[in-house]
Amino acid sequence: MSLDLIIRKERLSSSSIIYAFILSIIFLAILIAIDYMKKNKFYKVINKGLKENENLEYIFNLPDNISEEHNIIKELLINNYMIYEDTLDKYRKVNKTQMEFNNRWIHQMKTPISVIKLILENEKDKSIDQITRKKL
Repeated sequence: MSLDLIIRKERLSSSSIIYAFILSIIFLAILIAIDYMKKNKFYKVINKGLKENENLEYIFNLPDNISEEHNIIKELLINNYMIYEDTLDKYRKVNKTQMEFNNRWIHQMKTPISVIKLILENEKDKSIDQITRKKL
């Protein structure tokens, strides 16, 4: 069309330019609306999960087959969640082992200390008895 106008040495009218511009804006708005409707459910689930902050299991409820990008994002989120759960389990096991060790250590340290305390209390009682006998 542009080549034909150049050959005939004519100019494109401003009304045609405005018409093409308005038509492209309408077409773009329709495409954006369709894309929004397709992806709206995916984003609602993600936003709901972010607002609740309870746990990350909402990732498993993300809708499938919206687009390839969304499938990749869902797979990435699920993989990260599984890694997070594995790491958390490891830390829990280490923490449990540490607590058991601390409890055993504390118990083994308390036993001799309590025995020493009892011996000292006995010795103290004997010395008090000797002091009272001397006074009498």
